[in-house]
Amino acid sequence: MGGTGKSPIVRNLAAFFLSKGHPVAIASRGMGGSKHPVYASSQQLHQEAHHSHTYLSDENREHFELLLAQFPKDLFFILQNKKRRDSLLYLKNIAPAAIVILDDGLQHFDCPRDINICVWQPDLLRNAPPYCFPLGPYREGFGARSMQGLLNHFDYRFWSRTTKQNEILFQEGIALSLKKFSHTPNSCDVSVCYEFRMVNIVINTQQNDYTFEDMATPQVNNNSQKIGIACGIAHPQGFLNDLKAVLPKTVSYDCLFLSDHSPVTKKLEIFIENHNIIILTLKDFFRWISNENTRELLKSKTLWGCLVNVDFQIPLPLLEKSLCIEKT
Repeated sequence: MGGTGKSPIVRNLAAFFLSKGHPVAIASRGMGGSKHPVYASSQQLHQEAHHSHTYLSDENREHFELLLAQFPKDLFFILQNKKRRDSLLYLKNIAPAAIVILDDGLQHFDCPRDINICVWQPDLLRNAPPYCFPLGPYREGFGARSMQGLLNHFDYRFWSRTTKQNEILFQEGIALSLKKFSHTPNSCDVSVCYEFRMVNIVINTQQNDYTFEDMATPQVNNNSQKIGIACGIAHPQGFLNDLKAVLPKTVSYDCLFLSDHSPVTKKLEIFIENHNIIILTLKDFFRWISNENTRELLKSKTLWGCLVNVDFQIPLPLLEKSLCIEKT
């Protein structure tokens, strides 16, 4: 389900398998009006002058950049194509042993899968009427068997988002959500703990590239600095709540909430121009930095990027074992 935090889960799964020495591919539809597929490889940076990763959608670009920073020498792919099956056919001849993660592709039944995972939020499942769920198999007829049947469709049900301190209370919410559909928690239910992170984004004005520097605690040097929080994401209030927990309580700020995957607007450019410090998600940064005018505006600002790390309350080697990777 969109807006439940599936992107960091996808990236965490990719990082786990890369750390075990397996080539990994993330296959995604992408966003926007791009008519042509974009197949980006971590090795292309060293082999080609044409960097296909710059044409990826915001979420896919975030996957690419963060995985490249963590695994600069390992092989991975970001396959962006509305027809995911075509992405798999492309990959088959290049990296036949790769582990493929279908990001938001549960409804694409023409793609073979070994494991089905759904990401939920307990409150969403408990409070929304079943016919409102725009998820996976439900879009293509599976939901005719009712939500009760759909819940049994998954090998793992990932529940987001909580912290390790709140996990017991969180699991009570999971049990209540499942009870609505006559289910009880079992071994396929996995709690996902989130850790909110901030990085300082440094743009190289000469080469138009950038680096990320980890920030322990955001520091504001003087009260005259105007702070602006801008984002174009689903559920921005959750993002703001995460920020409030890490920003100094004495800091004041302005907010600009745009629609999910929002492109650059005049309103956004004026907002950036009127603030010294800009706080934004990395997804928004990668989308807006591709606009030349916005990139020039951001160069003169202090940029704080926000992302989340995730921790599964399950030994991930169980996933590796269930894919029979050790045997092959």
